[in-house]
Amino acid sequence: MAAVLSGPKQADEKDDVEDSPVAELIGMHQDKITKCGKCQTKTTTDNLLLLCNLVYPEHSTLKKKTSFGSVLCSSLCPEQVTPAWCEKCKKYQPTTQSRRLRSLPFTLSLNAGMDNPGDLAFWSTQMTLILEEHEGTGT
Repeated sequence: MAAVLSGPKQADEKDDVEDSPVAELIGMHQDKITKCGKCQTKTTTDNLLLLCNLVYPEHSTLKKKTSFGSVLCSSLCPEQVTPAWCEKCKKYQPTTQSRRLRSLPFTLSLNAGMDNPGDLAFWSTQMTLILEEHEGTGT
């Protein structure tokens, strides 16, 4: 999941993070879209991200080659269902949260994770599949 560094802004609020040279160089603008599962109310907020955490497929140890582009796409624009407060319903409801990328930075900053067995298994499997394909023993 991408690290969100700034949330919704008021019209008269100035955001120092967005005006910084760092944000200009590595900042990505995303729309965070939240849709209530009960009343279908949709809200959109502007977010500035300085880092994208790569999200890997659920079954990472299966013998299936996955392109880096596919991993990057699902990491930059993830979708998930999670409980969140709905203003219209006035209570927590299951909501679909998705992100839509509005701009890419000059320099894309990625975190590959690699701090848990699932991440390591994904990359290990991908490397094995590439090596088998290169050696002519893969499918």
